[in-house]
Amino acid sequence: MERLGYTAVWITGTREARLTIVERVLAATKTLAVATGVVNIWYQEARAVADSYHRLEAAYPGRFLLGIGAGHRELGTDFRSPYHALVDYIDVLDELGVPKQRRALAAPGPRVLMLAAERPAGAHPYLVTPAYTRRARELVGPDALLAVVHKVVLGDPASTRTAGRKSIQVNLGLANYRANLIRMGFGEDVLADGGSDALVDAPDLVPRAGGPALNQDGGLDFWPKNPFSRPRGQVVVIDWGFAGSGAIGEDAGNLVPDAVFDHFINAGQMPRLEQIVFEGYLRGLRVAGWDDDPRLVQLGMWSSAVKYEWMAAMTLGQVRQDRQYRYGGAGEIDPAFKFRERSRALLFNAWWARQAIELASRLGL
Repeated sequence: MERLGYTAVWITGTREARLTIVERVLAATKTLAVATGVVNIWYQEARAVADSYHRLEAAYPGRFLLGIGAGHRELGTDFRSPYHALVDYIDVLDELGVPKQRRALAAPGPRVLMLAAERPAGAHPYLVTPAYTRRARELVGPDALLAVVHKVVLGDPASTRTAGRKSIQVNLGLANYRANLIRMGFGEDVLADGGSDALVDAPDLVPRAGGPALNQDGGLDFWPKNPFSRPRGQVVVIDWGFAGSGAIGEDAGNLVPDAVFDHFINAGQMPRLEQIVFEGYLRGLRVAGWDDDPRLVQLGMWSSAVKYEWMAAMTLGQVRQDRQYRYGGAGEIDPAFKFRERSRALLFNAWWARQAIELASRLGL
């Protein structure tokens, strides 16, 4: 992995407090950083884990990140609130000198995300969507670590749905994952019977493409690199630092409202920017050999408006704050300008959403 240029690896399902597998990977490499994703607080006692951290830090300075999480309480006998159990666990790590900057927290819900920003170095959410990722960055702020796991399966629609559904069966039976999926907008009917096509397809019925925009717009510090098996047995490694996942046109769609939310342009310039982005994106697809209906690009761009449904509520919640800041907290901004431009951009997004619905109907989707 080091020879291929990778700088870090996350190890899932660490089963014992001594962290033997972490130690083996560190010993077999020279510079690779190793993180746990995650140590389960219901099963590994905090004092023993802290001892392991100090042992590994002494032997391999600066190369180990301790990821912890309150996963799967129903498999154990401790019936405390997961949030309060995490706080108690972090208190012990503080007491025993495990530094904040060397800790990460599995943080599916907003309350635990805020805890992750305040006490560990950041968050390591699992089984989430790109829209969740963007909102998570807003919640934890610009400085906290955000290392997100997104599931992807390669292949034809039938085989990928089967493989995708199989890969999340255990997760759908666990309360913490179900609760977070419901928070992301998936209803109980979508989660029932092994998960609907909408759950394993989303966004559904639209061709998919790779692109860097999700990494840039989502505000991620680290995408775990995942190997995937193709139907004929080849193994592919996707480096999410350089490739995103989304519908054709979806990644380009982000650029237009974000340019206003980040105050690079005024909202009145959005129609012109939309035209420039659409034409440039389509031109790039044509050069790459894509010759399908250009309306699918337009549909992807317009459909991306749905990813900003949380922005209106967040904006209203900021009105009473004494000071107003640019998106992500990067400097103060005039309140009247901020709310005027953001409101105009949200109205433009609403128009996009209406256009997407009408175009999807015309396309028979």
